[in-house]
Amino acid sequence: MPKRIIIAVILVIIATAGYSGREPARAGGEPLPFPSYGDGSVEVRLYSNYFCGPCRVVDEAVSPLLADLLARNVIRLTIVEVPGSVLFVNFFLYALKADNSFEQATAVRKVLFEAAREREARTGEALAALFRENGIAYEEFDASRLYPRFNELIREDDLRATPTLVTITNGEKRFYRGKAIITALGELAEARKPEDAARREGSGEPT
Repeated sequence: MPKRIIIAVILVIIATAGYSGREPARAGGEPLPFPSYGDGSVEVRLYSNYFCGPCRVVDEAVSPLLADLLARNVIRLTIVEVPGSVLFVNFFLYALKADNSFEQATAVRKVLFEAAREREARTGEALAALFRENGIAYEEFDASRLYPRFNELIREDDLRATPTLVTITNGEKRFYRGKAIITALGELAEARKPEDAARREGSGEPT
């Protein structure tokens, strides 16, 4: 396993020491936000790191594909944060606490990827200012309560590099890395179009 992934996993383990169990994380009786969206039949997990250049390129390319697949109810998407910076991951989750929608997640990730590329905003105060500048609502909370779930997925999929896409269809798990992620999601979108047309025809929806 590459050194960068080992470090990321160690960071998550340290941050979650003492935690056990799989119950939903809660604060004050309210469920905490987790970046999972949609309820389609294909499970999709996207692993990325804000300080990974190829992750930024892939994220920009696949965001519209993911939005389309979610709108057509094809996928169940989970965005798995691999922490090159725990601070960046925390602020991503703070934004989801204010608005846990795919649209919010996409907007926030774009801002954080750009900040990482430009080596800006390396403190909480700077990230907060960046969010305000971009009109991103956020709400601080103990985001470490969500790390165990990220850690479970990283271990389950034996993550070795970022960016990585995992798809699970009818129990069959497939892995894609780098630009193959863009191709895989594009092919999934095209493959499901006949099913969409058949469903709309059967329900009387306009085609």
